[in-house]
Amino acid sequence: MYLSIAIFFLSHLQFTFENATALLVIPLFIWSINYLQIQPEEQMLEQKFGEEYLCIKSGKTLGVVIEFYVEKWLKISSAISLFNF
Repeated sequence: MYLSIAIFFLSHLQFTFENATALLVIPLFIWSINYLQIQPEEQMLEQKFGEEYLCIKSGKTLGVVIEFYVEKWLKISSAISLFNF
């Protein structure tokens, strides 16, 4: 999504100014998206989802992620079974 916006900016500015100074907008755009959008969003996701998000963010394989959820489900199911009489 951000790449398409950057390409749009580049093409629009190139046609508007018809010179190479339009290329200076792209690094500014990348910096602003990274520091003003992506990093705060990642911090919010880490606070909200904790270990689950860090597991996925680290690029671990699907098997590790599934194993994480299976362990979590087993803990919940064992806690629920304590209440069954």
